[in-house]
Amino acid sequence: MQILGIDVGGTGIKGAVIETATGELASERLRIASPHPATPESVGATLRALVEQHRWSGSIGIGFAAAIQRGVARTTANIDPSFIGWPVTESPRRDEHVVEKHIPDAFIRSALER
Repeated sequence: MQILGIDVGGTGIKGAVIETATGELASERLRIASPHPATPESVGATLRALVEQHRWSGSIGIGFAAAIQRGVARTTANIDPSFIGWPVTESPRRDEHVVEKHIPDAFIRSALER
């Protein structure tokens, strides 16, 4: 199975198609500079741009540094504090792109840093 793995970082948002059985990249790794401020709206627009650049319509895994409790961001690191209280697990694809599985952040980062 393949997913589009996306890592939301303080300076860049990176994405690539990942083969989940091996953790190997199945596409070119793309990077877009993180928006400033990195609000839910501006990060969402950048995520949509990465999905469109990959011409992706499958499952997506998104990792970013935040404590998530019951689907809601409770802390932030390297992104705007306006993420606190934001329903992370409900919002990434309410318009077009649904997050279908929770992929460990370390798995996504490991694959995208290769």
